[in-house]
Amino acid sequence: MRLAKLEEQEFEAVVEGTTGITRVTIALTGRTQDVLYSMRVVVARTWTRRERGWAVLAEHLSVVEPRDFTVTATAEDEVVPRSPGRLRRVE
Repeated sequence: MRLAKLEEQEFEAVVEGTTGITRVTIALTGRTQDVLYSMRVVVARTWTRRERGWAVLAEHLSVVEPRDFTVTATAEDEVVPRSPGRLRRVE
């Protein structure tokens, strides 16, 4: 997998005592062999404070846009979407 773009769009954090929760929305664009993709994902993490700093207890990732993001690249590198969505050509 070759990642062409990773852009943080939103970030939220809440801390209560030794527990923290973070939520970040990220825009990703990349390529895997003949497949191009562009999507937004939300990553939520639960953290705990330990003697040596913060550690992740749990993590969850959800694709929020578009739902079906897979596309196929033809021999001429034209993008042929399998479903509508925000798709960008990856150079």
